[in-house]
Amino acid sequence: AFDNRRADATGPELEELIGRIRRGAPSADCLVVGPPDAAQPDLTSLPRVAELESVFDAVAARTGCGFFSLREAMGGEGGYARFQRESPPLARSDRIHFTPAGYEKLGGALADALLAAYDRSRER
Repeated sequence: AFDNRRADATGPELEELIGRIRRGAPSADCLVVGPPDAAQPDLTSLPRVAELESVFDAVAARTGCGFFSLREAMGGEGGYARFQRESPPLARSDRIHFTPAGYEKLGGALADALLAAYDRSRER
């Protein structure tokens, strides 16, 4: 999220990576995980994160993969700032990294989503 390339330039690379994985494991399920929110110096969300998330989501849809939004798991726009304001803080002051509790919260959200999807698949 912090380089100067256009966000849409990552799409073909991600599709190529998924293709290589699929050639090696054709029956494997696939989940693309979007980037977490990150903050600018004024603590507003870094716009590039939402742009990358949109590209990742579109690639997941085109390639038959699931998609999980870490950004939405943080509450969407302004999520990083909210994580910093939690007590104890879930995000560090560098505007990129999380505290152990923040990583646990995001990991728990992903685990919950996976288990809920599994339960839904068992009901069918």
